[in-house]
Amino acid sequence: MDLTHPKGGVRMLSALREVSGLVGNVKTQEELFQKACDALLFNEDYCFVWIGAKDPRNDILIPLAGVTTYKEEKLDCFSLIEEISLDWDPQKNPAVISLTTNRLFILRGSNFSDAPFKFKEFSMKAGIDSYLAMPICREEKMFGVLNICSKSPDSFNELELEFIKNIVMEIALAMYSMNVAMDLEREQDLSREICEAARALMISICHGGHILTFNAQAEFVTGFSMQEMKGKFWIDALIPKENRAKVQELFTALMKDDGRQSCDFFTDIMCRDKSRRVVNWHASVLHPVDKFQTGIVLIGIDITERLEADNALEQARLDWESVFNAIQDPIVITDMDGIVLDANPATCDASKLRKEQIKGMGICRLLHGGRPAGVECTLENLIKTRKTMIFETDLKGLNGYYLLTVSPISSKDGTIKRFLFAARDLTEEKIRKAESIKVGQLASIGELAAGVAHEINNPVNGIINYAQILQDELSGDAASREILERIIHEGERVAYIVKNLLSFARQETEEFERINIVEVINDTISLIAHQLKKDSIMLNLDAGSIISDVYGHPQQLKQVFLNLISNARYALNKRYPFMDDKKRLDISVYERMKDKALHVMVEITDYGTGIPQDILDKVFEPFFSSKPAGDGTGLGLSISHGIIKDHSGTLSIDSVLGSYAKAVVELPAA
Repeated sequence: MDLTHPKGGVRMLSALREVSGLVGNVKTQEELFQKACDALLFNEDYCFVWIGAKDPRNDILIPLAGVTTYKEEKLDCFSLIEEISLDWDPQKNPAVISLTTNRLFILRGSNFSDAPFKFKEFSMKAGIDSYLAMPICREEKMFGVLNICSKSPDSFNELELEFIKNIVMEIALAMYSMNVAMDLEREQDLSREICEAARALMISICHGGHILTFNAQAEFVTGFSMQEMKGKFWIDALIPKENRAKVQELFTALMKDDGRQSCDFFTDIMCRDKSRRVVNWHASVLHPVDKFQTGIVLIGIDITERLEADNALEQARLDWESVFNAIQDPIVITDMDGIVLDANPATCDASKLRKEQIKGMGICRLLHGGRPAGVECTLENLIKTRKTMIFETDLKGLNGYYLLTVSPISSKDGTIKRFLFAARDLTEEKIRKAESIKVGQLASIGELAAGVAHEINNPVNGIINYAQILQDELSGDAASREILERIIHEGERVAYIVKNLLSFARQETEEFERINIVEVINDTISLIAHQLKKDSIMLNLDAGSIISDVYGHPQQLKQVFLNLISNARYALNKRYPFMDDKKRLDISVYERMKDKALHVMVEITDYGTGIPQDILDKVFEPFFSSKPAGDGTGLGLSISHGIIKDHSGTLSIDSVLGSYAKAVVELPAA
């Protein structure tokens, strides 16, 4: 047929349009190939058109579709083709050559002698003078080979070849689209199965944002049916107003052709019952068909319950932390090796350490302040028993005496992986008990001292009276009168000492009175002067001529000064067991202005052993004593400090080890 003739050109365009219309409108490969072959028979010179493909398991051609103009039974073209197909000869069989080399192959009558015998036989019977084989492929995918037999030796000129190439391109496009659609459908089926198994929402959306599919889980979560949602703009239908702009921005960015294929986000969705659910979405672009995007697939997991559980767990954690931090007693949590995992603020306050320093520390080091090498820690041994224990103990690391509770913490499965240490400070309670005992002891001593003083006072008064009688009777004996004078003087001194002892023992409870501090100091010295003289301690009292009075309790202040002088005496005897020029005790009384108010200062300085700097800040603590056991109670300075504080004053200690110790009493002037 002359395709340059208007009639031939019309038929050619009609055939091309017919094949182009097959793209996307046929469901099977066989139907596509058959209709393409039918369309090519518009050329009167073509007597047989067929399409074959390689058998994936054997080296043979499989005829898939074909059409012929022959009607005679003697020319059973399909039977001949089947015979030819079995002859897989990549050197001579034109269909095999085109299929294996992926190029056009044309054979004309003059060259038929080189073709296989079966092919030559077929050509002679059918009267074929030209043969064309053209591969059908797209994107490196081979779909088969188109074979056209022509009775004209002039067939397959340049115009015809261009037309046939276009036909083959349309067939290949239709096959490619069909395969992609099938692959996509299989993927969607698989995704749908996965989503159903994972109880995931699956929504497919077209390029314009309208819902195409809405799976069963999406229906279950939202309460909307597929029929209700199909065709709706998904953002308006599901996303709350306050979130729409943000989600639309994500959707628009994903639909842009910038190489981005997916994104993850979570947002609230609206349900039929007006409730909201939180869904974690994965959005991915649908696979393109011939570079045209078909939309987006949304796969979502409803995380509402999980978020609620997480929020409840977080709130429980915050509640626990609030309680943990609010407890005023030290609390420590350790692992089974005794390593501190957490500690509350009360622990930090008691140990004077930061939380960062405490974490990772061993429990023995934290509570006991450490242990000598090779010595087992009782706390670590308690952890090994996995039992609850409650006992009182001294915890040097927490600077006090505590009621310690050691308890295992069981996990959900019943295993013990943590231990809790809770310490209640008993230091003040212990001090109160000790002070109560001490008060009782002092009361007993006071009663005893008062009784002894009365017993001494009576004979002393008798001695003085009898000495005075003798002195009156021996008026002429000067030597005897001098001796009696001394007896009277010493008797009166004993009576004075007894009077002070009685006054000190009574500890009167009357209110503060205006007193002269120098007189109080002198009265105190009279009680201990004999001991100072016996120990060869030189006492220097330096008091100004005019010292302001103070308001106070004279007996309590005597107790303070007696304690301070006794401590100084002990330190001097410790450093100088025998007489020494440096064995000296200085008492200085003076006035000074402080905060625009006049204060009376009393400094008691000894040059004995001094106090080590590392214990200087502990000397006022109850029961703390630097003296050997039996030499001190550890309450003297603590009680003295309390008495001065009750007088609105201060008591401080300054010392250099091996040089001196100075006690400074500061009282507001009256």
